[in-house]
Amino acid sequence: MIGRSILNQLRDQLADVFLNIGDKLIDRNNVLITVRDASSKKTIRKIRAKNRFTRHGRNYLRNLMGSPEHIHTSTMTPNYMAVGSGSTAVTDLDTGLVAEIFRQIITNKTRTDTLEPLILFQMILTSQQANGQELREAAIFSTEQLYRDCWARVTHELISKSSSIEVIYDWTLTLGIG
Repeated sequence: MIGRSILNQLRDQLADVFLNIGDKLIDRNNVLITVRDASSKKTIRKIRAKNRFTRHGRNYLRNLMGSPEHIHTSTMTPNYMAVGSGSTAVTDLDTGLVAEIFRQIITNKTRTDTLEPLILFQMILTSQQANGQELREAAIFSTEQLYRDCWARVTHELISKSSSIEVIYDWTLTLGIG
């Protein structure tokens, strides 16, 4: 049986790996935001943005690999997406949104078994949600608690949310080098 101290050393080494190559692994233009007419479902505008996979998110990933007993714990995987009005640049130490407006359970989660495996998280803001708000940021979280468990955050062009539009956030995390 492997001692606890060896497991902790391995976990720390994995954290160093993700801190060193985290930008190459998951920092890409990987958030597609589609603004569409709520009635006709026709696309009005598409916005592409680059997320920042936070240190907290990389630590969660490390813990999942280093502590498989936690894999079935709902707080160990991304379950929520939130939007806000903050425009402050994303940093590695972000733990939440600057000015959170709305949070909900991720609408869809999809994974692929392609050459570069990826996971797609999708949140759909319907014509009934976040109306009258100016959206400028989004993030993925494990829990519904504010300022905790932020896996990744992105800032984007202004979207003035109203009942006449829906906003779809398609967030792709690619587990590959490049």
